Amino acid sequence: MEQKQEKKYFKPGEVAKILDVSTDLLRKYTDHFNIQTERSKDDGTGYRKYTKENIEELGEILRLVREENFSWDQVLSWKNGDEEVFVKIEEKSRLEKKIDRLLEKEEDQESFNERQEQFNMVLARTLDEVMKELKSTKAQLAASEERNRIMEEKIELLSDPNSDISQLEKKLDEQNERAEARDRLLIESYKQIQEQNKRILEQKPESKRKKRFGLF
Repeated sequence: MEQKQEKKYFKPGEVAKILDVSTDLLRKYTDHFNIQTERSKDDGTGYRKYTKENIEELGEILRLVREENFSWDQVLSWKNGDEEVFVKIEEKSRLEKKIDRLLEKEEDQESFNERQEQFNMVLARTLDEVMKELKSTKAQLAASEERNRIMEEKIELLSDPNSDISQLEKKLDEQNERAEARDRLLIESYKQIQEQNKRILEQKPESKRKKRFGLF
C-alpha cells in the first residue's frame, strides 16, 4: 500500500480556514509581513501557494497580535530579529513597574539614610554629653571617696592609743591639767595673801591706839 504523499503547498482558501481568518485578512498579513510565498504557474491564475513553514509563520504572527497584543510594527521588528520586541508588552509593563518600585525604594533608602545619619549625629552628641556628665560625676565621687578616706584615717588615728596624734593629745591634756593645777595654786595663794593683808589691816588701828595711850 502506497503511503500518502505529504502535501507541499496550500491554497489561500485552505490556509485561511486553517488560521481561522478571511482570505482578505490573509492577503493583508502576507503582504504586510512579507511572507515569502510562491505563485502558481500551472493553471495561469498566479494564486499564492503557501508552504507549511509559511502557515507556521503566519500562525505565530496572529498569536502575537491576538494574544500578546503586539502591534503590526512590533511584529515586523520581531520578524526582523529586533531583540527588544521579544519582551512581551505585559512583561515590559511589569518590568517598568518593578523599575519604578526599585527607584522608589532607592529614594526611600536615601531618605532613610539621611534620617539615620541625622539620628546618629544627635545620638553621638547625646552620648558625648552623657559621657561628660559621667566623668564629672565620677570625679565628684572620687573626691568624695578621698575625703571620706582621709576622715576615716583621722578617726582611726584618733582611735589608736599608740598614734602620734593620740600621744600629742595626751600631752596636751596633761599640760592643761598642770596649768589648771597651777592656776588653782595661784588662786589659793592669792586668797591667802588677801586674808593675811586683811588681818594685818585689822590689827594696825589697835596698835596705834596702844602707842598713843602709852605716850600719855
